[in-house]
Amino acid sequence: MTEETTGKPGETLVPPTTEPPSPQTPPAGEMPPWGKDFDAARAWATIQGLRKVEDEHKALKRQVDESTAEARKAEDVALAEQKKFEELATKRQSDLDALKPKADKADRYETALKALLTTEREGLPAHILPLLDRMEPDEQLAYIAQNRETLKPASTTGVPPTPPGNRQPETAEDIKNRYLKKAGIQV
Repeated sequence: MTEETTGKPGETLVPPTTEPPSPQTPPAGEMPPWGKDFDAARAWATIQGLRKVEDEHKALKRQVDESTAEARKAEDVALAEQKKFEELATKRQSDLDALKPKADKADRYETALKALLTTEREGLPAHILPLLDRMEPDEQLAYIAQNRETLKPASTTGVPPTPPGNRQPETAEDIKNRYLKKAGIQV
């Protein structure tokens, strides 16, 4: 019941069967190479067991290879992400390095702005100062500039304003005496 197939020219292949091979008897007086205690059923069971172990070994090897490939792929992805993070960290560091001079300049501007604010707040009414403290420095300066006329007291330099008069109107006699006094004539 075995069917023979031909592979290469001159070679005959026999497909494997699940039936145990029939024991061959050696010529008389010779010892068979498998020994006197050969049992075909036991040999066949051993061969089937070895095939089963070999199939399990191949399946386990395939699983190990697949697991190794997956682990390598995961490691490659992790390394790629790590490299991206390293590139991102390098980029962020260069951005910070570029912003450092601007931060120094901003600190100088803030110092100048506070000095200007201190100057502008001088002479403001005391009841306005707590309200200004609630604002940012730039907002305070904007508010002071916008409301300068109403916040600052009137200037005390220059000609003083005319005081209100409580004098009596001068008579003609008073005016004449005043002019005579200026001229140095005694009245």
